[in-house]
Amino acid sequence: MLKGYFYPENTAGAATIHFYDTGLDRYDIESLMRDLYDMSAQDVIDRDAEVRAGRDSFPFVWVTHKNEELYPQSMATPHLFYALRMVFNHVVPPVFRVLGPLERDMKRYDDVKNWSTEYKTRAVEELSKELDTRDDLDRDLRRQYDDLKLNARTIVALGI
Repeated sequence: MLKGYFYPENTAGAATIHFYDTGLDRYDIESLMRDLYDMSAQDVIDRDAEVRAGRDSFPFVWVTHKNEELYPQSMATPHLFYALRMVFNHVVPPVFRVLGPLERDMKRYDDVKNWSTEYKTRAVEELSKELDTRDDLDRDLRRQYDDLKLNARTIVALGI
């Protein structure tokens, strides 16, 4: 069975619905669409909380700055790394940011501050999990990734 998850509004101001297979056949698509259509704003908030609580069963989707939706497994390795580094640098104190050898400061994306803490946390988890499966990260990006992981461990150890 396909089940839908309703995102009330993305960064472009458009609502989207993502479907995923639950393995159950209790609902058909017509009743699912009717359920989604009949949802109040509070229902949407409640469903969002339910999905976040069971997030391991819901596939993570990375949304690019151009509103493209990608699964981490389908992302090119450099794109995967830069996405992870961008989120990491937006959420850590400045002293822990990771930059490339020719960069003086990070590129800032204004919409990141509007992302939920849950999405940013899950992005770091899922992007790094996928990046750990890759063996084609060039030497400079590998060094930056190692620095990022060291900084993350330090932040956790310091309780920041």
